[in-house]
Amino acid sequence: MKFYKELREKFKPWVCLRELDLAATVSLRGYDVIRRIEFHEEENKKYKRGLFQSRFQITRLARDLELHAKTILPFELTTNSVKFNIPVAVKWLMEKHGLWEYVIDSDTVTMAATVDGGALAWKLTHVSAGIKFCDERTINPLTGRLLFGPTGFDKLQSRNVCYPMYVIIAKDNKELYSNELTSFFGDINDFEDAHGDGLKFCQPQDMYSHQKCLDRGGAMKNKIYACHLCNIHRDDLNIPNAVACEDCIRLGTPAPCFHQTVSDEQLLATMRDQRDQMLLEQPHLSLLPLRNTKVRCGNGGMNDNCTDPYHVEFEGRSVQSREIHRKLMLNEYSMRNIVPDSTISAELRIQLTEILLIENTYSVLCKVLAANSLEEAMIKLEKAIPCLLHLENRCSEAIISRLVHRGWELREESSEAIKQYILSVERIMNEQFFGSPECKSSWKFPIEDDGTMGDFKFANWRARRIVNNYNDLVEICLPGENLSEERIAWSSVAFLYSECITVRIFFLLHVSV
Repeated sequence: MKFYKELREKFKPWVCLRELDLAATVSLRGYDVIRRIEFHEEENKKYKRGLFQSRFQITRLARDLELHAKTILPFELTTNSVKFNIPVAVKWLMEKHGLWEYVIDSDTVTMAATVDGGALAWKLTHVSAGIKFCDERTINPLTGRLLFGPTGFDKLQSRNVCYPMYVIIAKDNKELYSNELTSFFGDINDFEDAHGDGLKFCQPQDMYSHQKCLDRGGAMKNKIYACHLCNIHRDDLNIPNAVACEDCIRLGTPAPCFHQTVSDEQLLATMRDQRDQMLLEQPHLSLLPLRNTKVRCGNGGMNDNCTDPYHVEFEGRSVQSREIHRKLMLNEYSMRNIVPDSTISAELRIQLTEILLIENTYSVLCKVLAANSLEEAMIKLEKAIPCLLHLENRCSEAIISRLVHRGWELREESSEAIKQYILSVERIMNEQFFGSPECKSSWKFPIEDDGTMGDFKFANWRARRIVNNYNDLVEICLPGENLSEERIAWSSVAFLYSECITVRIFFLLHVSV
């Protein structure tokens, strides 16, 4: 009986409840299965009292725990969501992690607030909004030591430093952000503003989440200015800059420069001032767009300035055509309420060209500012930092799938070769990348219903492991001596990508002299 009492002491109800809460893979139903093992051969085992407390005791204790926890961290519970009081919860968590004293002393503490969704089951998704600790001074509440180690960035991507503040079972779309998550970002922004320079939040999210928060950005097929990070037109994505950026000039990079200026509130304010100044100097810009205007500039169409009579630089071969073009230009001046400096065709042409170029610049500014309207944005533009983890996932999946697809193309004329190829790829994935010959993984090659190759989706650790062993996959996908140069090219791509995606943090020691 003494030994039995000692065992009962080890299996206290609160210990069992704590372990059930911390282990998401074990439910109360699983707890019942473990409890029945003790009396699996006895009759009336339903009424036996063993080492484990009954499920009724556990659920009653859970209710008592929630009532007590609500006095510390208030929360609202509905049929499909739970929401904590943002100011109270964030302050309490920062106190436990040793950061609140820095906030009080106005010693800036950096935090992160983010939103992401995920699938729970078939056609059932959830969206979680919460905070994440990323300050190098964060203390582990259990040990009192630095949470991210002496370097300040160890295990920075761990889920143990993330705390959900709002979890809702719903579809991840714009309507959910507008109706439900606006209050989350509003509370975060108000809490940050209330503590001045002592607290700074950033919002590292995926691009899809940023699009719904800012109401700008999106797919290039649907949006003209689809990137919330810059103001590039979708038609100019693959066009190199005529003049390289300062970084390319400084580094002496010989490759074409595609870099764009990062958008922020200051850049948009500068563009807005430029637009207003142009409107002040050229009042006729308020009449744009002009419906009856016919003249144009530039050489973007099939006809150029030699053959197009509506081109501002058109020079007709006959006197009659030149006179018609001169009257056209005068009519354009009249529509803009502008008196030309001269009636000579050459001078009319020069002045009208300058006017058209100014109008084009003004139109572009108006379109960019209209596309970048932040009146309904939930977060500040400079805080919308793309998530590096999502970037790595998508790029890794693209590099892997393109290589496997290339191997598929080389064998698509033979169904037997395709079958062997699928088995080879599954073997290297299950026995080398994700498992071992003795303990195989269960990954399956994605095949569509029509027999074509499907999309590749990997968890971050799986994709990273494949990229780290990319050369082995290259040998499987591209066999034969005639493909040796292509194998080298694919391997170099993976090597350069790994070097690029690896983040190295350098700490600069500032010594006052």
